[in-house]
Amino acid sequence: MKFKLSKESVQKLRGIVSNEASDFVHEQAEEVISFEANPMEYILNKYPSLEGTLQDLLTDYFRDYVTGVFVVAPKPTTFKILLHNGQMFFLIYGPKSYIAKIAGKRYFLLNLNEEESAVLAIADLLELGRPPGSQGPDEETSAEAPTSDEGGEEEAPAEEEAPAEEEPVTESIKKKIKLILKETPEQIQQDLEPLGYKEKDFKKISGKQVKLLVPGKERKVVADKIAKNLGYKQDKEISTKLITDDGTVLLVKPVEQQGDATVHIELEALAGLLKQLKELGSANIKVGGKVYKDITDGYKVQGTPKADLALTNSKGTPVIFISHKDGDSAKDFQQYGGVTAYADNPEVKSFAKAVLEKSPGGVMPQGGGFKRKVKDEELIRKSIYGKGYGGAFGENNVQVVCQGPLYLEKSSGNTYELKSNHNVYNGTVPGEGYTAYLMATFRRGRNDLGVKSCRMGIYPEATRKTAQNI
Repeated sequence: MKFKLSKESVQKLRGIVSNEASDFVHEQAEEVISFEANPMEYILNKYPSLEGTLQDLLTDYFRDYVTGVFVVAPKPTTFKILLHNGQMFFLIYGPKSYIAKIAGKRYFLLNLNEEESAVLAIADLLELGRPPGSQGPDEETSAEAPTSDEGGEEEAPAEEEAPAEEEPVTESIKKKIKLILKETPEQIQQDLEPLGYKEKDFKKISGKQVKLLVPGKERKVVADKIAKNLGYKQDKEISTKLITDDGTVLLVKPVEQQGDATVHIELEALAGLLKQLKELGSANIKVGGKVYKDITDGYKVQGTPKADLALTNSKGTPVIFISHKDGDSAKDFQQYGGVTAYADNPEVKSFAKAVLEKSPGGVMPQGGGFKRKVKDEELIRKSIYGKGYGGAFGENNVQVVCQGPLYLEKSSGNTYELKSNHNVYNGTVPGEGYTAYLMATFRRGRNDLGVKSCRMGIYPEATRKTAQNI
């Protein structure tokens, strides 16, 4: 006997089968990806943005380098990333972007330059500790690992841990490091040229990845346009992440947010000072023994002169110029200045020659870098206070270098002294940890003074104590 089903019955039957199949797949996935069976995949599945960040830092093949992911703090959500050689770093969740904490130093991954520095810092970690295949720390790999993704025992800050003993770098590690730092092919830029994008719109990052910088409000539209015209595959969860046929990843990022972390710190410091100044109405401000009268306002200096901030009097005339640095110690300090403008200085030339001699094939080696104490005090002062040192105070001859928050401390009457965590006044040659050193460090894409993949500058000694004296 044959039965004939109506179209409506067939559609209902198909729906039932489809729902049952979907439920079955979902149940199977839940059974397979459980915390007890696979803690790392469970956490990555629960926090998709964490997996995306690991892909940014360690390429799509990050599982080749990561053996464990642990939640170590609930607020802000903090993950400990255990590498295959026993080293580790931390990722701290933020509403806009993660913060990476590597060997005690924080990198704000929203900032493109800091993300690149974080990639290199992780590559340095991969060169340390046990080679791949050796067993990791018992407390992390045993069955005693946390049994809940809500977190484990509070971890000690990374900077308090004893540094792992360095062992010879195996060929396997070298290959993996080379893969992480491999430069992105140029093909993706060529593909996008017909759509109107030029070389200036792209930024290469680690692995087979490149960023396309566009106005923030246009990100989704641009990504959709690229996918439609070039056939790039869009990530299911992140529509502004596209993948080419050969696996190259294109990230469509907001140009407004690139490189603005330092500016934000400067504006924050200025805002605190201006709030105090507003309460006073106006003030006479003492800087380095000299008093500047009737100061009422201030602003962020545009461009890239030595001054970051300027304070103005009631007539609107800028009279106090400040170079601002973050932190509260010499170790936190950024560079005093670059050296390309002083390429003909005998000390700079000699140092560059020495660096070149220690760079196989003319390429700066990765590692701690090189350094040499600066003896030329005129060079030191120009590097710290600006190329206009010796002339009138201005954007390229600042009165003071201030580190950290800015505030006014009452001196007498309506006179206040400009303070910060650490002030360096015009003409001073700093000592102790702030002693000026010529330094050369590995920076992919930089070619300073004839050395490839090299960044040279003048820094406080404490910023890189591990650098080799040459």
